[in-house]
Amino acid sequence: MKIELGILIVICAILVTGCGTKEAIPPDEVTLQLKWLHQAQFAGYYVAAQKGFYADENIAITINPGGFNVDYFDLLNSGQADFAVVRPEG
Repeated sequence: MKIELGILIVICAILVTGCGTKEAIPPDEVTLQLKWLHQAQFAGYYVAAQKGFYADENIAITINPGGFNVDYFDLLNSGQADFAVVRPEG
């Protein structure tokens, strides 16, 4: 009986110390470069951001539009974008 009570006290102590406040971890900031202007084909990225799916994973996302003169490979290589939606042919 004393052993069981001791084990119970240790378990309770572990649980109580584990319930302390956690230090806030700053979100990972990422940039997604689109291959074209904002339009419906990219809706999934916007909906995920709006619904907080990225925030749930501690990600702060910036979605940048593409266009005629936007070279997403240069943006990736220079570190100005972390991810890019690209054409299948490259």
